[in-house]
Amino acid sequence: MKDARRKKIRSIAVAVLVFSCAFIVLLAVIGEYAPSDSSTIAREPTATELPPFDPEAWELTFLDSLRYVELDDQEALTRVLMGVEIHNRGDMSGLIERNSFVLLDASGQELGEYHMSPYTPLPPTTVEAGETIQGDILFEIPGTDLQLEDLTLAFKIYHQRTYYDLERPAPDPSDLPQLDLREALAEGLLDVEVLGESLQRIDVRLVPHLEPEIELSFEVTILPGTLFLAPTGSLQDMVVRYGRTVMIRPTFELSLDLEFELEISVACADMHLSGPEGGEVYTVSMEHPHEDLIRLLDEPGFASQEFRVQQFAIWTITDNPGRYDYVGLSRFGISGTGPSDEEMELIRQLFTSAGIPLERYRALQ
Repeated sequence: MKDARRKKIRSIAVAVLVFSCAFIVLLAVIGEYAPSDSSTIAREPTATELPPFDPEAWELTFLDSLRYVELDDQEALTRVLMGVEIHNRGDMSGLIERNSFVLLDASGQELGEYHMSPYTPLPPTTVEAGETIQGDILFEIPGTDLQLEDLTLAFKIYHQRTYYDLERPAPDPSDLPQLDLREALAEGLLDVEVLGESLQRIDVRLVPHLEPEIELSFEVTILPGTLFLAPTGSLQDMVVRYGRTVMIRPTFELSLDLEFELEISVACADMHLSGPEGGEVYTVSMEHPHEDLIRLLDEPGFASQEFRVQQFAIWTITDNPGRYDYVGLSRFGISGTGPSDEEMELIRQLFTSAGIPLERYRALQ
C-alpha cells in the first residue's frame, strides 16, 4: 500500500518537472522568433529607482553673483542673487525644483530661504536632454555680515547634490551707483507713484526707465526724512521714518515690466491737518529735509521708540509746539492724549543724543 502511494507521488513530481521544462523551452522559442521591431515603452525612473547621478551630465555656470543688503524698518536682510546657466548634457531629462538649490555657509550650514527672483526667475521645470536654461536664484538671509566668497551653492538632481563655490566676489554696495529717490527722479531713471495708506504707512511704486538691450544696475534709497507732499492743503504731508534701499537690476527680458512695490514707514509732518485714509496721491518733495529732522531720524535710539514718541518727536521739529500744545495720539496713531512727562523726557534724550540744540524748540525749554 505504501509502495503504491510512493510510486503515485513520484509520478506526479516527474510530470510537474516535465511540464515546467516544456514551458521554459516554449518561452525561449517564442522569444527567439518574436519580431525584432517590437516597441519598448520608455518610462521615467521612480523615486525608489533613481538613475545614478552623473556629474559630467549636468553643468551649472554662474553668470553673475550679487550680494546686497536691504534695510526695512528695524530689520535687515542680505539678499544673494545669482544668475545661473544650467546645461543638461546627459541622455535623460531632469526636474529643477525650488528645493534643487540650497545655500550653505563655510561650515556647511544651510542659510536663509529660496525665493522666486523678481528679475528672470528660474521656475520649476523639466530640463530635457541637451537643453540649456538660464535664470536667477534668490536667497534671503537675516543679517548683514555675510560675504559671498564664504558661501557654497548646492545643486540637487535626482536627490544627489553637487557643490559650487561662489568664487566671483560680490560687488560691495558702494561699488554700485547709489542714488537717493530724489536724485533718481531728477536724472529721469524712474517714475514713482505714491499712495496714502495710514498715519504710519504709505505705498510707493518704483518703475525704472529702461531701454532694450541696456542693462543698468544701481541702488535707490528712500532716505529717512524724505517728504511726500499731500495733494490738498487740508491733508498732512508725510515724512519717512525708516529708510528703504532696493537694488534695481534690470534685464532685457523684463525691461518693459520691471517695477517695485514698497510699503514705507512714515509719520505725519503737519500736526493740525487730517491724515490720509488711503488712496490719496502724494508726490515726492525735491527739497532737502530739515537738518534737525535728519539728525533725529538717524539717531540709533529713535527706531526703538514706540510710534507715539516718534511722532511727537517729529512734530517737535516740524510744528514746534509748546509743551501742552501737541495734538493727542493713541498708540495706534488715532486721536488720544498728548505726550506724557516720561515721553517728553525720552524726546529730550533723543534730541540730546542726536546733537540737536534743545533751545530751538519750545516744548523742550
